[in-house]
Amino acid sequence: MKESLYWSDTTFYNEDDEKSAYIYSFYPDEYPQVDSWVKSRPLFEYRPVFAGYKLSTRPVRRFTWVNHICDHLDNLSNEDKKDFVDILSIEERNEIQNSECSIEYNVGDVGPAGGWVFSVNEEGSHGLEAAPEDIRGQWFCHYKSLEGNALRRGLGEGKENTLDMIEYGCLGVASTVDKYAVNGYDDWYLPSHGELDLMYSNINEIGNFQKTGGRLDTMYWTSTTNEIYQNSLRFSYIRDFRNGWSNLAEKTFNFRARPTREF
Repeated sequence: MKESLYWSDTTFYNEDDEKSAYIYSFYPDEYPQVDSWVKSRPLFEYRPVFAGYKLSTRPVRRFTWVNHICDHLDNLSNEDKKDFVDILSIEERNEIQNSECSIEYNVGDVGPAGGWVFSVNEEGSHGLEAAPEDIRGQWFCHYKSLEGNALRRGLGEGKENTLDMIEYGCLGVASTVDKYAVNGYDDWYLPSHGELDLMYSNINEIGNFQKTGGRLDTMYWTSTTNEIYQNSLRFSYIRDFRNGWSNLAEKTFNFRARPTREF
């Protein structure tokens, strides 16, 4: 009889406060006695060693149908595709974006993680997304050299800058963005000088940046620092979203920052 009993991984504690697990019988219907016993006692004491209950298990795994999903998605509009992928895991969404039936994004669209798309490739399948909200913090590493690191300015280079900041102990806004997560996505980083510049260039298409108020309230950090000028170890680059002004600022200021990710 035990040969057709299988463990599940669903556990609980029984009336005697002993850890138990559900089992399932694969006996055919012509064995009513066993069927009745399993249905009337759906729990089984989970003591496979002490009680000798060495039952069968059957490993399972998830699989995705991305290889054939384009047969279904090709008949949907772009907006319907976005609704469809809401039920999928992040891994499955990423696979679809790398397929022939990827969702096409445009600057100003809500991105895969719920932020704002501010850069896309020619096909619209991949790009850069700004988080839906700001964070705040100091840049840190005041008067500390990063030994030629975190100097990158280009698109897609903020991620490496952020890793440099964390490696060298600049655990202010870089640490905050590294722990940031929204809608299950946790791969955010502090934008480079060029990435924040592009965000500002598309400010009319993307939303909810702080554009009014005092200067200290409209400044946004980049992950790009500078070690060329005299006393430059005090400073890193910022951008003022009131007017687009960009310059170096003391790393001790508690400015805003906008997490960024690639998709």
